[in-house]
Amino acid sequence: DIDSFENMTALSDTGPIIVIHSPGGSTLHAPIDFDIEAKPRDGKSIVISSLRVEYRLGGFWINITRRIMDNANIEGSRLVAIGADVPTGDHKLRFQVSDSAGEIARQTILLTVTD
Repeated sequence: DIDSFENMTALSDTGPIIVIHSPGGSTLHAPIDFDIEAKPRDGKSIVISSLRVEYRLGGFWINITRRIMDNANIEGSRLVAIGADVPTGDHKLRFQVSDSAGEIARQTILLTVTD
């Protein structure tokens, strides 16, 4: 079981590093703040335009980047969304970003939103 996502970091051998600063926990109440940071590695730069946010629906990943960006800001290499209205239930989100060498990092989080 994962009890907290606060400052959770996704590591790969080559690509960027994704750090989940918030949400800080796996069981949450809406509205939810998101603060996701992409950190470069080995002198490569983050290609923030490659940022992708996907939602797991059944056996498929649905791209919800545009929907998220309607209520979020990019601050440097961070995605910040304050007060996101997330419906009650279990949710799986995947964040993806690449760097200037084309290396890709992905981080998946599981959230349970309660009343």
